[in-house]
Amino acid sequence: MGFKGFVVSDCGAIVDINRAQETPDVERSAVLALDAGTDLSCSMWNPGFNTLADAARQGLISEDLITQATERLYTARFQLGLFDPQGSNPLDSLSYSDVLLRKDRQAALRAAEESIVLVKNNGALPFKATPRHIAVIGPPPTYCPLSWATITARH
Repeated sequence: MGFKGFVVSDCGAIVDINRAQETPDVERSAVLALDAGTDLSCSMWNPGFNTLADAARQGLISEDLITQATERLYTARFQLGLFDPQGSNPLDSLSYSDVLLRKDRQAALRAAEESIVLVKNNGALPFKATPRHIAVIGPPPTYCPLSWATITARH
C-alpha cells in the first residue's frame, strides 16, 4: 500500500495476545505482532516489545526484523527534527495555543468524522427497522477509566 510510517499497537495489546491464549508466552506474542507489521508496543509498563531481545536470543525472531522496525521509528523521529539542535527546528517555537487554532480544530473534526467506520456485521448494522431490544455488552457507557490516555476535549 506504500505506507511510509510506523505502526503502534494499542496499549496492552501484545500482552492481550498471550492472555487470549494465542501464544504460549509474551515473547512469542511480541514476535507475532512484530512479524505482522507492528513497529512499537504502546505500553511501557506491560511486557511486550521489551521482550524482543530475549526472543532474538532464543532464535524466535531475526534481528533484521527488529532493525527494520527500529529504522522506521527513528526515521519518523529524524523527520520531526527530534535530533536537531535545540532552537533550530521551526516546531520548537510552537506553543500550546498554536495547535488549538479554530481552523486546525475544524480540520481534526472533519478528519475524525470522515474516518469513522460503521461495522456492517453481516448486514445486521445499520438497522433496517427499529429493533425492540438492543443488548449492550461491555462496560457501561459512563465508564471511562482515568489514565494517561484520557483527554479533555477543547471546543
